[in-house]
Amino acid sequence: MLLTIATAVSRSLDPQEVAETALWLAIEAVDLKVGMVLLLEEPQPIILASQGFSLEWLHEFQPAVQHLEGTIIGDILKADQPKVLSDLESVPGDAVVQLFQRVPLQTLAGIPLRAPGDVIGVLIIGSPLQQALKVPDVELLEAIASQISAGLRNAWLFSQSWRRLEELESVADAARAVVSSLDSDEILTRIIGAATDQLDAEEAALLLLDPVKQELEFVALADPRSAGLRGTRLGVGQGIAGWVAQHSQSLLVPDT
Repeated sequence: MLLTIATAVSRSLDPQEVAETALWLAIEAVDLKVGMVLLLEEPQPIILASQGFSLEWLHEFQPAVQHLEGTIIGDILKADQPKVLSDLESVPGDAVVQLFQRVPLQTLAGIPLRAPGDVIGVLIIGSPLQQALKVPDVELLEAIASQISAGLRNAWLFSQSWRRLEELESVADAARAVVSSLDSDEILTRIIGAATDQLDAEEAALLLLDPVKQELEFVALADPRSAGLRGTRLGVGQGIAGWVAQHSQSLLVPDT
């Protein structure tokens, strides 16, 4: 079974496909009925894959897990240990438990998904029947959760590598513009366009330093609506750009 899951997971670099495939095999492995892969993301966890839950129920569940502290899932993540409940009706009902009881589920197992040094999510498997999961079943679910975590990590690394390749291609395009054009306006426009695209920014500007007058001049802007700023000058030390020019340091301002 583990070999089947490892093979299936390794065939895809799409995180959702990895989660859906492994989830389906996990449910089959322990003969339960429903399950989900919940991934910890900001600003709130996301359901990466699910099986056996109605769309209406999932729409209610998503906001319920926005704050996990004090919920059954939060307890699993905090303890970083598997948790198995064979009689869910007898469990004191936090908001998440109440939602699972409405499915209705009697058996629920939660297994942490781990990345090096951190917990990244939880694998949840359940059944409307009371089923006593044995130690080998839980160990199998832990091994499956490890396969899911590895598959998600590989998919993430691939997406990062692909993004890095796109960034390098963008830099190469800008470099080709520099060496192939004698039009300084075209060069600057292409450079600022490449920066805006790669950073998924709404606005960008390029200012050049006049070392004699110690002024910065707006020479290229990404947004045509800001074209009126072209040619505008500001003194070194003035504003964010002026501070950067004065100190020769990068600056990130989260709230301008």
